[in-house]
Amino acid sequence: MSTSSRPLPSPVVLPSDTFQLGDASLTLSGDPPLRERFRIILGDCAASTPSPVNVDCEVSSHGVMSFAYPGQRLDLARVLESVAETRDDDNVVWRVDDDRVAFEGDGEWRGLAANAAMNVAFAVQPDVFFFHAASVAIHVANNARGVMLTGAKASGKSTLSLALAARDHTLLGDELAALRVASNELLPMRRAASIREGIRAASIDARLGHIPAAEEKYPDGSRRLRIRISDLFPSSDPKPVPLRAIVFLRSFAKEPRMERFTPSFADSSLLQPIGAMWKDDGARRFRLIRLLSNVACFHLDAAAPEATAALIEDIIESVIPSEARELKLRNGSDEEVLRCAQDDDATEDTCP
Repeated sequence: MSTSSRPLPSPVVLPSDTFQLGDASLTLSGDPPLRERFRIILGDCAASTPSPVNVDCEVSSHGVMSFAYPGQRLDLARVLESVAETRDDDNVVWRVDDDRVAFEGDGEWRGLAANAAMNVAFAVQPDVFFFHAASVAIHVANNARGVMLTGAKASGKSTLSLALAARDHTLLGDELAALRVASNELLPMRRAASIREGIRAASIDARLGHIPAAEEKYPDGSRRLRIRISDLFPSSDPKPVPLRAIVFLRSFAKEPRMERFTPSFADSSLLQPIGAMWKDDGARRFRLIRLLSNVACFHLDAAAPEATAALIEDIIESVIPSEARELKLRNGSDEEVLRCAQDDDATEDTCP
């Protein structure tokens, strides 16, 4: 008697989207509404292929997420708890089973799921720090100087970073900043810009008048415009840039004012990285303190966006040395370094 075997069915390949988040990528498959949300928010981070470090996240339409990622197993319950602390999702509950998360309850779970997926991608990158901050490459001659703008909610981070971009500097991201610690480089992290109601640079209003933007209502009742940074600044080409300064937005004033200061240990609380894994990690906290001690730090009292952006531009250009000059300062003798540091007319050619 002869028998014939049927071919095994091919595995189902779900449609997916991949996004570059720092030095890792996130590949999202499954639930169409969640993938569409990612394309709206992270369209400028879209990647054609996954990076060597990639997080696979499959999401069902019933709210079940399954993760696959390199390295040690993450505490997903801790990741979800950390994300939930920053959101108002009281009607959403979840269960965690190893690398699987199941959302339950009557609330809308996709916002929490999206943030959880991104935080898992952040967590597999121990050498990249992520912050709730804006980041800009300030161009001086042929040199780019990375600046991070950080502060409390509604302190003006997005407004100022957009105003700087309108002055022909490169906006790396207006909501999230990614720092590669080993090389001290800010990485492009371009979520769609979230533009609040209120005062904006006139040049930004002019650009918005010619580009369609989606309006979103937030849980706090505020309304914001969502627009891709690449649509606002189509000629801009974001690339990694050395971090040279951190600007802490302190308050608002009639006239803008920047004051340089030397951070203390207590000031590390001003720059809290994203992620649950930070809370008990003394080694990473020490690296953060070293970061603060190796870059110029400023307090900023902001005023009108254009005037404040001009002040930041002038101070970064006049106070922060170029990369070449800084290297010479580090390598010169003590006497030569002192002379160069005190000489307002010093150039890269005259410095040791």
